[in-house]
Amino acid sequence: MRYNTLIINLFSCISDDPSSFEPKTPESPPRHTPESKYNVWEVTSTAARSIASLTRLHRRQFGLSRAHHFAMYAINLALFTLLEQESFDVLDEDFLVLASAFSVVASRSALGRNLFHIFRQSVRGKAQGHRIRGNTEVPDELKELFDEESASRGCRRFDEYADGLEKLNQKDKYHGIGGGLQDYPGLGLSDMLDRYESLSLGKDDVLAERYRVEC
Repeated sequence: MRYNTLIINLFSCISDDPSSFEPKTPESPPRHTPESKYNVWEVTSTAARSIASLTRLHRRQFGLSRAHHFAMYAINLALFTLLEQESFDVLDEDFLVLASAFSVVASRSALGRNLFHIFRQSVRGKAQGHRIRGNTEVPDELKELFDEESASRGCRRFDEYADGLEKLNQKDKYHGIGGGLQDYPGLGLSDMLDRYESLSLGKDDVLAERYRVEC
């Protein structure tokens, strides 16, 4: 999982400009543009699906309730990688495996619940809920998670996951989302990683500030 998350992080930073894949040397002819050796989307998608395969294996052999905390990061990263694909399909088997696993590991911590809410809103932003409403193979809990119209039917099982984000939402130093957390359209991969860093590394500042207020 660490290897595949590293691959995703490295290739997500690569520009779409083919010439950025290889360094230009003084010896290179000025009119020559190096051809891309890699398809960024293909490489990152393959890495995300590898994480899905490892998640299946781990869940089958050991379960996920006590999975290492790094698994949450890897699964979350893989999910957003698949969400970034132009051909994203909410019924993608690997995506469903990862989403189901994420619902388990994310529930174990405040950070995980916050990230899970960001993920939910990001999936709903794709507006593919209509594809799962009548699908009998998708569990009801995932239908509620993905369907952007579930709130109108009174399904608010995961709404509490946004509660922790409210404390940070209006603070600029934590890159607050702004507006209503129940309605914002979600985040892309880069913005999610930025938010992940703010929520995890910035936690100490929040605790220190709270401690001073309470004292």
